[in-house]
Amino acid sequence: MLIIRDLGLDMLNLKPIKPIAFKKTDIMENHNYERHHIFPNDKLSIDVNHLVLTMHKNHAKLERKSKLILLLIQSRIHLTKYCPRYYKMRFLNWQSRWDTYLERRTYLLNNNIGKFINHYFTDDDGHNFIIERFFNKTPENEIETEFATMLKHWIKKKRPVPKLNPIILKRLLKGTQELTLRGYRTT
Repeated sequence: MLIIRDLGLDMLNLKPIKPIAFKKTDIMENHNYERHHIFPNDKLSIDVNHLVLTMHKNHAKLERKSKLILLLIQSRIHLTKYCPRYYKMRFLNWQSRWDTYLERRTYLLNNNIGKFINHYFTDDDGHNFIIERFFNKTPENEIETEFATMLKHWIKKKRPVPKLNPIILKRLLKGTQELTLRGYRTT
């Protein structure tokens, strides 16, 4: 869920997390991805609303920035075209970085999740470590169905609905009766 919420872009600097970051390895290197726990007293959580993807080398920079991270997540999942002030104040090339974000978001909205992962996370040698690691037996056109199944299973356990772009969330949860009862529109 994090890969589609965060679009494979580092939360604090909007730089793409490179495909090699998802290669399964026994040692932690600077280019590996990590899940950062947003809340310091919640380090064991598996709730995607309490996590963010980052590169290992950037992980420490996220510490003690819970409010900022939540604000950036909230601003990024909505369909605004306006870049959050945080990025504008910190990066001279903020427009280029924000354009990358908008391009990825548009691609995901116009295509299925499998196509998005294949497009943005296949390296120059043709390896897609996300697919190889997590979806190796799932055809590209069925990855979105796999995401929907995982999400519905998560929600059936009375866990909070992940904060995702509303169009993607609606697409994944189409026709889910339990969510309709909880106030979510899925049709």
